[in-house]
Amino acid sequence: MKQFNNILLFGLLCFNLTGCMGFLISDDDYFAEAPAKYLVNGKGQYIDKNGNRVDSPVLNPYFEEFNKNPTVIKVITPK
Repeated sequence: MKQFNNILLFGLLCFNLTGCMGFLISDDDYFAEAPAKYLVNGKGQYIDKNGNRVDSPVLNPYFEEFNKNPTVIKVITPK
């Protein structure tokens, strides 16, 4: 019986340290961030919709969509 109590206490401790923390602490990663106005790569260079580097800025289609309705969050999965 003592071993069962120890396992039960360990399970409750793990649940409190992991499972409950999600309900108590908000994570800022879940808030929407406005998309950039122009398409750029990681180096800050302008790119087109296919990811090719270009000289002139290309308007980000998600920027226009976000400005029409900023409360809608759209999950985009990589190809």
